[in-house]
Formats: sequence, C-alpha cells, structure tokens
Amino acid sequence: MPPLPESQNGTTHALMRIVAKKNLLAFCAKHPGAKPSRLAWHAEAARATWKTPQDIKAHYASASFVGRNRVVFNIGGNNYRLIAAIAFQIGVVHVKFVGTHAEHGRIDAATVELESGNGHPTAAYRKRLQRGARHRFGARRCGSCARHAGR
Repeated sequence: MPPLPESQNGTTHALMRIVAKKNLLAFCAKHPGAKPSRLAWHAEAARATWKTPQDIKAHYASASFVGRNRVVFNIGGNNYRLIAAIAFQIGVVHVKFVGTHAEHGRIDAATVELESGNGHPTAAYRKRLQRGARHRFGARRCGSCARHAGR
C-alpha cells in the first residue's frame, strides 16, 4: 500500500472513502460509454485528501456546489453528472446520484438520494417523504406519482 500523502507541514492526510460504489457499477452497466470516465473519477476521488471545497475546485474547476456539502461533478466530457455529499471532516464521499446530463436536469441536486437497484427510492428517501419532504417529481408522497404508483 502506498504511503499517505503528506501536507506542507509534514503531517499525513487520510484518503477519501467512496460510499455507494455498487450504484456506480450499475450505472456503468447501463451506460457502458461512461465507464472510463467514471473509473477515472473514482480513482482520483479515492486518492484525494479534500479538506475544504476549495480543494475540490482546485482539481475540478467545473464542479458546482449546491449546498449541504453536495458537489456536482461533470464527468465524461460533460455527458454525465455525479452528485456527491462530502463529509470533509471524516473523509467520506457519498455518491447521491449518477446519471446523464438529461437525467440531471430532472432532479434537485440538493436533495436527491440514490435509488435502490429495483428503481424505487431507498428506505431513507421514503422516510423523508413520509415526514413531508417533496418528491423530486413534485408529488407530496411517493405513490402519488405515476412512477411509484402502487407502492
């Protein structure tokens, strides 16, 4: 294992831990053209030692910050979007969304959560809906929209 990177004052920084890799793999299976850029992003993010949003901007000038420590990364020549919530204090990158440019236009980057593998919202997302959070398609509750009717 390579040594941890050193800062200017000689201390070492822990590398970032990527959460929700399974969903990234599922996205690549659905969009094979995204695999090289997704793998490149994953490798760079895993080796990163981001401590502040400025650290991300220094490496990804096109990254957008959308609140709640969420960052929108343009990957694959601006064809795909990856939204991650970053806990700088503990070095965790939690992937919240990965999709095409068109799919990104239909979601709210500040509140989106990953869906489970069957295309339905995760349990955490359903709990937020039950507490009154807005569904990303505008419906008040999941089940009242055409996509999730009958759940």
